[in-house]
Amino acid sequence: MATLNLHNQINLDTVTVSGIFIDEYMPKANGEFVKIYLYLLRNWQRPNQTLSLSCMADVFHLTEQDVLRALSYWEKEGLLRLSFDFNHNLTDIILLDITSPAIPAVTVAPKTPAPSNTAAPSTQTETTISQPPLTPNPSMMETLSQDPSFCELLNVAEIYLKRTVQPMEQNILGYWYLMFECSYDIMEYLIEYCVEQGHTNMSYIETVARNWHEQHLFSIAAIKDYTTSRSKIVYSVMRAFGLQNRGPSLKETDFIRKWSRTFSVDMILKACEKTMTAVHNPSFEYTDSILTAWKQAGITTLEQVSARDKEYQTKQKQTPAAQPFGRVNRKPASQFHNFKQRTTDYDELVANYYGYE
Repeated sequence: MATLNLHNQINLDTVTVSGIFIDEYMPKANGEFVKIYLYLLRNWQRPNQTLSLSCMADVFHLTEQDVLRALSYWEKEGLLRLSFDFNHNLTDIILLDITSPAIPAVTVAPKTPAPSNTAAPSTQTETTISQPPLTPNPSMMETLSQDPSFCELLNVAEIYLKRTVQPMEQNILGYWYLMFECSYDIMEYLIEYCVEQGHTNMSYIETVARNWHEQHLFSIAAIKDYTTSRSKIVYSVMRAFGLQNRGPSLKETDFIRKWSRTFSVDMILKACEKTMTAVHNPSFEYTDSILTAWKQAGITTLEQVSARDKEYQTKQKQTPAAQPFGRVNRKPASQFHNFKQRTTDYDELVANYYGYE
């Protein structure tokens, strides 16, 4: 294999990226997330630069929710910290030292009334990037230890989890307690909900809390409506796959959450039905391929699915030599080997079925 020589002729307008980021963080991150992080580095080096979620969304042709999801990912990885005001608007992005990422700390900016002689505030929230990083507040847990509701929350957590809550777990609960505006009801329901799902590890509890926050659910009523609706989707999918006797795994839950962001329950169940017809097994990967193909083709209704199926059937009738979908007829090599080993490429099958390249 030929050796490649890399030469550098870049002299001006450069952006410094940590080698640790390239070696450790970039390979496992979503490509869009990497773009957002590099964009933050670029804009931090511009004097007096201000940003907004809508601005970044326009630059990368994403939704504001996609941008916020990328920022939340890097916050979870310890590369930055986010601050919100009392209206849950993002106000600050603090870039952290990659070599020693700090434990996330919450900074809630107080709502300051605008002077009477100023114009009405813009609907576009500006976000500033601060560097160097703010020092984590070492008294956060000490302050919370004086909060009767939080102390009661820790006691309840130990009852639900049936074990002692470790200091790091207390930090995580304290973080989300502040993020949900010190709501005891939300935090208690969070722990109760996760335990009912069969999960008692803190990483799962934190994932659920982050998802609720990303969905802008800040009241117990809104959260209960959300989880009830989502539980119905999960149950319907598991029943469609004949798996109603067990709960979904974390990976399966991620698939269902991904689908529900784009498609209705009827569309998801239709994809599950097609999966069982095509491969005769509950395959979340195959269902994901079907829904991805529908999304790429702009198919959002059952009527469009039916029309595409009829189009495919018409094409098949016009080509009699074509083999049935997903099958290749071959003469058995011998009487002892009269079956075809499965080497199914789900993406290819779905692409062929819907006529994609």
